[in-house]
Amino acid sequence: MSSSTLPRPPLSTTSTPQAPSGDVQAPPPIAVEKEAEKPAVASPPPVSAPEQNKGGATSPSSPAAGSSEGRANATFVSLARNSDLWEIVKSIRQVEDRFNRNYGYDWVFLNDKPFDDQFKAVTTSLISGKTHYGEIPTDHWSFPDFIDQEKARKVREDMAARKIIYGDSISYRHMCRFESGFFFQHPLMKQFE
Repeated sequence: MSSSTLPRPPLSTTSTPQAPSGDVQAPPPIAVEKEAEKPAVASPPPVSAPEQNKGGATSPSSPAAGSSEGRANATFVSLARNSDLWEIVKSIRQVEDRFNRNYGYDWVFLNDKPFDDQFKAVTTSLISGKTHYGEIPTDHWSFPDFIDQEKARKVREDMAARKIIYGDSISYRHMCRFESGFFFQHPLMKQFE
């Protein structure tokens, strides 16, 4: 069992509710009509030695983690800073617990500064696929030469005065510009469709 998953209690096989202690009576069992017979659905062929992710989890109803059978040549992409580590851990755990532990998709982390060893160690330990860490080129995380910096500064100051969220944030503008087109040009993304 992966360290990022919690054991689940077994499903109850009884359909009769148990009466609580005291004078309160449990409601009578509810009659449930049986579902009409459904046509048999072909199940996927058995996998003879399933590939297991580093946590050892596989799912009988999905491709073995890390295998390319039945899944897209895709990845998760996250822009993050080293200081974002403990916040992004929550998101990674949700995605891994609910989806990626069955598929083992890779995860690409991009930052405008190098990632530190702690960020790499923690995120790698949580992800069932491979992890990739890259630095965003300066020309993708800056203002283009044709932007009038003085005019841009005045517009940001005006937006801050009007309390527009992220109105005065330069890094937010760089992030929006990067996400609107440059992210797919990063060398780490070339291996994915």
